[in-house]
Amino acid sequence: MEETLKQILVELKEVRSNVNGLTQGQKEMRSDINDLTQGQKEMRSDIIDLAQSQKEMRSDITDLTQSQKEMRSDINDLAQSQKEMRSDITDLAQSQKEMRSDITDLAQSQKEMRSDITDLTQGQKEMRSDITDLTQGQKKMRSDINDLKHGQKRLEAGLERLQKNIVVSISEYTEKIVDYVDDKTEALNKRVYQVETDLQRLSKQ
Repeated sequence: MEETLKQILVELKEVRSNVNGLTQGQKEMRSDINDLTQGQKEMRSDIIDLAQSQKEMRSDITDLTQSQKEMRSDINDLAQSQKEMRSDITDLAQSQKEMRSDITDLAQSQKEMRSDITDLTQGQKEMRSDITDLTQGQKKMRSDINDLKHGQKRLEAGLERLQKNIVVSISEYTEKIVDYVDDKTEALNKRVYQVETDLQRLSKQ
């Protein structure tokens, strides 16, 4: 009987030891579960913060996209204006080329005229009896040459004024473009302010 009781006590001690080990394991498991739960809560908080940051980033990207669209529109308008200006400059350059060609022809004509004058001078030496009449003719020719030189000076002055006028016109046109962009920007700011005002009034309602 005593041996049986001793055996029972030994088995009870083993059971208690097993129960204590199981209890300790459960405590450790609960601690791990608590740590896992806390980690999940922190992860959810991080995910919520990340989602909020993504929303704000999307809003910023949307605003940036709209701003880029408006900027592209302004750039397209400016590019169109530049194309028209280039066309005008091309026409002016073509006109200048034709004018230069005319001046070149005139210079060539002058060279030929000088050659004729040289031949005429030689003929004057041979025809001393016509020296008086030829001298008079030379005076008239010199007057014509002086008139031609004055005409060239006026032409050069006209070209210089034309170039200055082109520079002034380009400057004025650029200022008009800047004023136009400023007006558009001011109008856009007014519309944005009006929309914000309407939204605040609606939110108060």
